[in-house]
Amino acid sequence: MGQRSGKSEPAPERLIDRAGVLESLSLSHPDEGAWIEVIHKMDSVYADLVQSQVELEKNHDALKEAQRFIRSVLASMTEVLIVCDINGIIQQTNSALDDITGRDSTEICGQSLMSIFSGDAEPLVQQLPEKVRSGKSVMDCEVSLIGRQGEAVPLAVNCTSRYNSKGKLVGLVLIGRPLGELRQAYKELDKAHHELRQTQQQLILSEKMAALGRLVAGVAHELNNPISFVFGNMHALKRYGRNITTYLSALDGPAGPEELKRLRVELNIDKIAGDLSPLVEGTLEGAERVSDIVHDLRRYFSAQEEPAKGFDLTHVVRTAAQWVIKTSKQAPLISFDMPGSLTVTGKKRHV
Repeated sequence: MGQRSGKSEPAPERLIDRAGVLESLSLSHPDEGAWIEVIHKMDSVYADLVQSQVELEKNHDALKEAQRFIRSVLASMTEVLIVCDINGIIQQTNSALDDITGRDSTEICGQSLMSIFSGDAEPLVQQLPEKVRSGKSVMDCEVSLIGRQGEAVPLAVNCTSRYNSKGKLVGLVLIGRPLGELRQAYKELDKAHHELRQTQQQLILSEKMAALGRLVAGVAHELNNPISFVFGNMHALKRYGRNITTYLSALDGPAGPEELKRLRVELNIDKIAGDLSPLVEGTLEGAERVSDIVHDLRRYFSAQEEPAKGFDLTHVVRTAAQWVIKTSKQAPLISFDMPGSLTVTGKKRHV
């Protein structure tokens, strides 16, 4: 086998080498072996001590890092943190409490809980250790801290038990949130809720007005046909009335039979006599239709149901056709293919 090139790694320094006494020892063979064994044992113990020192330094660095982390968490908390022993003596606080009270944690630690709370919180604070011993938790209780200027600063406090690594009860932990922030948040929430309700009311009002507009438009459309029919009939009746009045005046005057006959033809008295009954009947039908629409509206809003009853469907169809003819600018040609009378049972106003 060839020789290794390069320099070999130096052997670790031994305790016996550091002592520098190996060359100066001049002992008999049995004594020399015993001393060498002792020195080797010491060297092993020394190596273990060095390794333990290295691990201890690593653990110490980790502990310092954990402490820095815990301090950063405590400093960043906006809630008040108070750690006490089982007798209610303060052991640890965070910066949030320092900001409210204006006192440093070193000044607060070691004092009783009652030293930082106002007098009205005394009954509850005094009961906290006893409640913790009995295994009870305190949730969302309102108490007041003594502020920088001696004013009462309300807190919503939760209190829970604190145990050591062996599971033994050693104290209690209080976490409190300043109610000023909660009340401000509630105020903003209430304002948003009020604005939302106003918006909803405006939307409801707008929808009501839109629905009312649609209803009025529908009612106007429904009323337009019968009113137009009645209006047209009334104009015809007015014209017929003038003609009849003129003819009756001639009858009471000195006019002779020939003159009366001429007036009768000129004024269409015979045609008027034949049209009067349909005109009056049609006008009554239109008025009844208007009355029915009003009745339907009243029934709709009062939620009353109209009972079904018998009526002549042929008459209803012919009346509707007459309305169409009377209200059209150009009279349409309509043919009827139905019996002279057809009685059905139902709601006439819905046909």
